[in-house]
Amino acid sequence: MNEEFDLPNGAKDFMRGQQDFLHVHNSHQLTESDLFDTAALILDAKDEQLIIKMLKKIRSMRYKSFYLKPVFLAEGKYSKQLVSQTDGVLYTDQIPNILDRVESINKRIEEIRTVTSKYTFSESILVKTLQYLFTRKTEMIPFRDRNSILSYCFPFISSIISREDQVILLDVLDYAHSEGLLEQTLVDRVNLCKTCYGTYHNFREVCPKCSSLNLQSVDLIHHFRCAFIGPATDYKQGGALVCPKCDKELRHIGIDYDKPSEIFNCLACNHQAQIPNMRAHCVDCGEENELEYLKTRAIYRFRLTAYGEEIAENGLQKIDKETISITDDQRVLPIETWQVLLRQEIERVKLHGIRSKVISVKIADLIIDPMDQDTRRDFKKEVLRELISYIRPVDVVTTNNTNEVFILFPDIKTKEVIEMEEVFDYNLNKMIRDNIPTEEEVVTIKIFPVEEDLIDFSS
Repeated sequence: MNEEFDLPNGAKDFMRGQQDFLHVHNSHQLTESDLFDTAALILDAKDEQLIIKMLKKIRSMRYKSFYLKPVFLAEGKYSKQLVSQTDGVLYTDQIPNILDRVESINKRIEEIRTVTSKYTFSESILVKTLQYLFTRKTEMIPFRDRNSILSYCFPFISSIISREDQVILLDVLDYAHSEGLLEQTLVDRVNLCKTCYGTYHNFREVCPKCSSLNLQSVDLIHHFRCAFIGPATDYKQGGALVCPKCDKELRHIGIDYDKPSEIFNCLACNHQAQIPNMRAHCVDCGEENELEYLKTRAIYRFRLTAYGEEIAENGLQKIDKETISITDDQRVLPIETWQVLLRQEIERVKLHGIRSKVISVKIADLIIDPMDQDTRRDFKKEVLRELISYIRPVDVVTTNNTNEVFILFPDIKTKEVIEMEEVFDYNLNKMIRDNIPTEEEVVTIKIFPVEEDLIDFSS
């Protein structure tokens, strides 16, 4: 039942015509019967986590009149992140404007002629995002949020998705832009941990030989007279600097000597290096990421296009739902096109003597066979998405009608392709075993040199 809202300034009537506002203190009040005749909701709780829980319940409901319903916060102080997930704070001096806004939002909700209950998870995220932008007539601007795995959250839609699934949201939004449903403007780029997709990293220098953090930097000294260059520790004799090569004392920097660089001494293994390796230590899961294996993702702000408005109103019937894929990367090619590039690479290897490789990744039948057609298609997309997140811009991928993926690595060092194999093996095994518990071998990875015998092996 709708509750009369006791406003701080004493105003008791908060209605206009049929615009009843439901004052909500806890999630138990959020039943479909309570929301049915309600124009908007006012969430009023001291605990922000409780408000977030109520928001998720609202936005996850089945019908548009519920999940798109205008939601306001009772007058008070809230975090910027929480306010961004609602339609704003209900300030008493803004009531006329709020009433007009609620009326506008509800009219546009009535124009929507589709429901999301028939869609898959990714399709539902896409349609709800478009519908939110359509009913609010606004841009979707990401905001910084330390509690988000991406360091950013999006209004409305991020309140539905779990912390672990935020990366899927980026994939859906990228797809929406590629289909002309959304226009995008770059806001930022984030680097994702290869294991948990977290963006909170501690960047640190480590020993190239043993990966220890226990490094000591020492200045290199260049003696002008004899051209000797060595660490400062080799020059020090008491309080003076004496060249270990010619025994001359160095008195004045810039006249007798300079310090062109520094060298790092590892106190764990005694290795010396002028350039240490960099690692990104993930604060969330503890993974030590080599910088080249961090996944860089762009964060955009989005605006609905005219075509996006059409889809928001009418649903996905206007587009081929099968094309909602997270493998729209141009490096994923049809098998025939990939084989043409393989033949060209074989000729390049013969002509220039370069080293190129092919990696095959096969998923065990025991994983694939129990899946129905839709699940198998989605799983294959997920495998491709995982693989292409690590490869170089010049590498190309294909898959045949079995459980196998092939990746062509032009002009690559043996060490690099072995490292790539290890990354694939670790991450694919983790992805599969996290969802399908099994002790059996689930992934088989092989490396092949690019040569004539490879032409038909992927057929």
